[in-house]
Amino acid sequence: MNIQEFENQYQKSVNNILNELQSMAIVSNRLESSIVEVGASIQNLNKMVEDLMKERKNEHLSANPPRRIKPPIKP
Repeated sequence: MNIQEFENQYQKSVNNILNELQSMAIVSNRLESSIVEVGASIQNLNKMVEDLMKERKNEHLSANPPRRIKPPIKP
């Protein structure tokens, strides 16, 4: 292998590596975006479940109000 062939092979290798790095950066950005979207979806789902639980608790309390226990009457 002469110096020209070495330089050509070196340049091709460097270009391939840079292309791979660029592709990985793009994939990484897409992954980050997807993670943010999934996080937001989980937060929305959590809020919906919390709201439903509060609503059900309020419905239960409305249907079954707490009773006041009267102290026993002393003779």
